[in-house]
Amino acid sequence: MTATAFILVLSLVGLLVAADIFVDAVAELARRLDISPMVIGLTVVAVGTSLPEVAASAAASLKGHPEIALGNVIGSNIANIGLILGLPALYIPIVCTKNVVRSEGFLMVFLSIVLYVISFALGELNAVIGCLFLLSFALFIYWSFKRTREPDFAQELEEVAEIAEDALTLGTERVEKAQESEDADVSILRLSFRMFCSLAVVLVSSEYLVHATVELARSAGVSENVIAISLIAIGTSLPELSVSFAAARRKQGDILIGNVLGSNISNILLVLGVASMIKPVTMNVNTLNLDLPLMLVFAFILILFLSQSKGVNRPKGLVLLGLYGIVLWRCVAITP
Repeated sequence: MTATAFILVLSLVGLLVAADIFVDAVAELARRLDISPMVIGLTVVAVGTSLPEVAASAAASLKGHPEIALGNVIGSNIANIGLILGLPALYIPIVCTKNVVRSEGFLMVFLSIVLYVISFALGELNAVIGCLFLLSFALFIYWSFKRTREPDFAQELEEVAEIAEDALTLGTERVEKAQESEDADVSILRLSFRMFCSLAVVLVSSEYLVHATVELARSAGVSENVIAISLIAIGTSLPELSVSFAAARRKQGDILIGNVLGSNISNILLVLGVASMIKPVTMNVNTLNLDLPLMLVFAFILILFLSQSKGVNRPKGLVLLGLYGIVLWRCVAITP
């Protein structure tokens, strides 16, 4: 069991590090091809923070364990609110504009409700639902990029690009040095090689992560869903935590909240969309009666806190962390 836990931690670290290198290489390559820094910032935040969840969930479905994918999404969405938002709130009060609450906030709640209704009605997420989720995600990305044309959104996107660079280490200095000392074609070739190698490590790490999760669940006598909701969800949510603290240091509440809401939306539409396209994701009794309702509760609490003038201050951050602690206790004390 100790060896299995070590493999799980090692594969999770490999997944996160390789995903960071992959995003770093993509961002450098995009800069070399003269793609707008704003577009890079927005894309890096979206892809960079969701890649670990997508890779782990896709690997779980391919290996015949879609419940791990579902647990990862539910656990990540809860962790994004309880942990990823709760911790920065201890550092600085998090206040965002009403537009963020009315747009991404209500969209996240709406999608959480839709997920629960579909799960309750059908008992599974099949390929048709997965296809609809992926199409909806494409529309969400299109809507996000369309907003970049709004004058009031330009300054915010500049901050997004800076925060993404601060949090995910996009490697601007390395690119500038490469441009001074290397031929451009060689640099692009090396960037492409780094990108594909890191992607390969992401895929291999995902495979070992799923295998270790299954073995650890069997050894501990708990369901794979419990391991996914707790350990894997926390691990794959670390990129979101990095971005959130970067935004908190810059006192950018809108971007911090947008990071959490955007990640939760991506988890439902992209991660579950990919997983259910590979293999139907079946819902069990505990998922319908406990896990999904908990995710809904956290979503409603977040909107309630954000609707108040003080936003998510330190006392509310402690409430979120306390509630997340209860969720983790549930995973340890209650075996589905």
